[in-house]
Amino acid sequence: MSSFGKLHNRYGDSMSSWHNVIDNILNRFLRIYEIQDEGYAFTSVEKLLSAIDPLMFNLTQMTTKEYLLKKDLPPVFVNELAAGIIKIAYGQSPDVNAFVGTMSLAGAKAGLWSVRGGNQQVPQMLINKCKANLILRKVVKIILKPKIGRAHV
Repeated sequence: MSSFGKLHNRYGDSMSSWHNVIDNILNRFLRIYEIQDEGYAFTSVEKLLSAIDPLMFNLTQMTTKEYLLKKDLPPVFVNELAAGIIKIAYGQSPDVNAFVGTMSLAGAKAGLWSVRGGNQQVPQMLINKCKANLILRKVVKIILKPKIGRAHV
């Protein structure tokens, strides 16, 4: 029997169910790019996540285990497969908040890529290609200027 067959025997339809759960979250999270393009700024992570979609902040208020069980994924899936993925990604258990846990599960989906030597090279190469002058400094104070963007305080 193939590995996929063994997974299906053990976890049944939860293999496709978790993909749907994660796809739903990722599709909602993509709203972050619209918010950035519109020039919004936020004074807290809570306000940013809530602006993306109320579900994003709500995910920080429950564990991954609670969320996945609420989505009718079987305990055997949550305690074995999801737990293993989260442990590999973040060294955590399914008791980590559901925002973090679902993002780590997204990392186990097919179609992802990585760069030999580390993904951090992508922004560095972009900076080099556009010949930008990156100045790394410590942020001491942020002043919101509504004429530049829209502040949400």
